Parts: sequence; C-alpha cells; structure tokens
Amino acid sequence: MKDVASAIFNLCIIHENKARAVRDGAVRVLLKKIMNRVHVDELLAILAMLSSNQKAVEELGELGAVPGLLSIIRESSCARNKENCIAILHIICFSDRTKWKEMREEENTYGTISQLAQNGTSRAKRKASGILERLNRAVNLTHTA
Repeated sequence: MKDVASAIFNLCIIHENKARAVRDGAVRVLLKKIMNRVHVDELLAILAMLSSNQKAVEELGELGAVPGLLSIIRESSCARNKENCIAILHIICFSDRTKWKEMREEENTYGTISQLAQNGTSRAKRKASGILERLNRAVNLTHTA
C-alpha cells in the first residue's frame, strides 16, 4: 500500500493529475480510509496535496472532514500528520466560513489548535496561529458589534 500511495502522491504533483484525481473521487476515498485510520500517514500527505484544489476543499467541507481531522491532531503522536491535518483545516476554514463554529468549539473544549500553535512543526505552528488569529478576530468582532 505504501508503494501505491507513493505513486499516487508523485502523480498528483502534476496539476492536471491533481484535478483529475479530485474529479474521479479520490477525496472521498482518501478521507474514508483516513477516518478509519488506514495508512493515515501516506493518505494524509496525498489529501494535503489535493487540498490545494478548490473542488477538493469544497468536497472536504461537504464530507464533514473537520471533526475527523481535529481528532487526528488530538490523538496522533506523529508531527507530520498533525501538520498535514492543520494545513488542510486552514485551507477549509479560510474557504468556508461555516466551519469556524466547529473550530471554535474544538478550541474551547480541547485547546487542540493552541497546543499545536505552541508545540507543532514550524509549518503547523504557522497554520494553527493563523486559525487562532481568525478565531480571536471573529470573537472580538462579535463582542464589539
């Protein structure tokens, strides 16, 4: 399976292949496998790459990816998986305002994003901090309105 995932990853580096993979249903299949905790490391890397495609981001939102990705951040000990999850969440949330409520609830309940902003890889810290800044800005706007 690792060889297959590696081949798919390498194919999806090419923009046209990325769009084709999304169009052919890769996002749904990858997300289902990831949520079932099957080959999470490899498949999250592919999903993170595909998340640069707007249709993939829309599909992730429709498929309810946010809670599952947040649970991986909470449960995983792998820094790369956490980084890929927060990178995907960053793209989803900045594309779809309706996902901010889920992110705020997660942060209020578990502090998942704050922990990652303090203890993640440099990329994970950057993405988590961006989400936290937006969450804080939204709260401040609500209280001043």
